[in-house]
Amino acid sequence: MTTLPCQIIHRNFGLVFTPSPDRAPHVIVTVQHCGLGHDIFDGIFEPSDSPSVTDLKTFPLAMDLFRAAAPHVGIIYNQFNRRYVETNVQPTDAYRDERLAGYYDAFHQEIEARIAQSFAVNGPCTIIDLHGFGEQPAHVPPGGYDAILGTGNRHTVRTAEPNCRAGLNNLDFQLRDELEKSGLSVFCPASDPARQTPDPFNGGYLIRKHSVNAGQVAAAIQIELAYRVRDRADGTNEKRAAFIEAMTAFIKRISGSHAAK
Repeated sequence: MTTLPCQIIHRNFGLVFTPSPDRAPHVIVTVQHCGLGHDIFDGIFEPSDSPSVTDLKTFPLAMDLFRAAAPHVGIIYNQFNRRYVETNVQPTDAYRDERLAGYYDAFHQEIEARIAQSFAVNGPCTIIDLHGFGEQPAHVPPGGYDAILGTGNRHTVRTAEPNCRAGLNNLDFQLRDELEKSGLSVFCPASDPARQTPDPFNGGYLIRKHSVNAGQVAAAIQIELAYRVRDRADGTNEKRAAFIEAMTAFIKRISGSHAAK
């Protein structure tokens, strides 16, 4: 069996997978809400009052994408259950137990370090924040969505920057087209919200925080996936396979765009 070059870094309840110490991937995939069971920390740390919902099977999906798109992608995985450390909100709302502050800070510092490393080698990188949803949104077509792309109504992507390298503008629309070409149903918000009510799928704290990282990020896109896409189903899930194939094509294509002037 062929194995991939891989460096694994484990610190502060975070796992980082990179192709090798001397390779900086163009795309960084973050997984925030597929951590250890909340009962592991019961009686050790004080939990928050918010419900703890696990985005089931997002981390295994990210690792399959890591294998398929190597060496152009890296993974940053938060092992803490969100009942104790919620990394997708601002620090004041992230934890109740002050002893957990360091774990929250370490996760975001790791992302910043990987962004800087990639930018130094490749130019602007792309962040994909992988999530799962259970209930379909109100604005759903017949059959529902397979994937929802959150960008804060396009505030976390570059749209028309003349100094952005060829192929790195409008990455949300490029990703939408790639996923739809594979047969998946995708919702990709425009610049203006469809409704005035807050949209829980339109991108959280992580992509908003790191997309403004001194021009080092071409796009930060939150992908919400229906369970029917995440489920492994003994290797027979066609939607899951289509998602990995489309994402791999997208990642390899935009990685090639870094070489274009």
